[in-house]
Amino acid sequence: MQLPENAEELRVWPLPTALAGIGILGLFTLERTTVVAAALLLEQGIDWFWTLLLFPLVMGVVLAVPLAGRYWLGMFWAAVLCYLLSLLIRWAALLGILGDVYLLLLACSLMFLCQSLLLLLKRCSLWFDDGNRFGNGPPV
Repeated sequence: MQLPENAEELRVWPLPTALAGIGILGLFTLERTTVVAAALLLEQGIDWFWTLLLFPLVMGVVLAVPLAGRYWLGMFWAAVLCYLLSLLIRWAALLGILGDVYLLLLACSLMFLCQSLLLLLKRCSLWFDDGNRFGNGPPV
């Protein structure tokens, strides 16, 4: 059996694992976003949920369109980094400082997750073109 040139990517991040990773991090980020939106609704009386949700998702779609599918993993790790930084800054945001940075990191995490999912789907559509079904390996 001939291994494709990027077989390492398939061994480390097979499609079900990649989708599960994106989904789990997406659920965690959405949970944080709903908590922040509810707190802003109580504090300011303005419903920020759609702003905190739609703007990063639309930006993720717009920025993912011109990119090649092979960059999906980098976008996923950028989302993980933004989410972990938002967890660290959350404590400062609870004290009333760095609240804007916390919202920015959550928005960036959502944007990078959206980009990662779209680029992964773009990558998979290249893999499955022409009835390939990974027989000859994904194209480079």
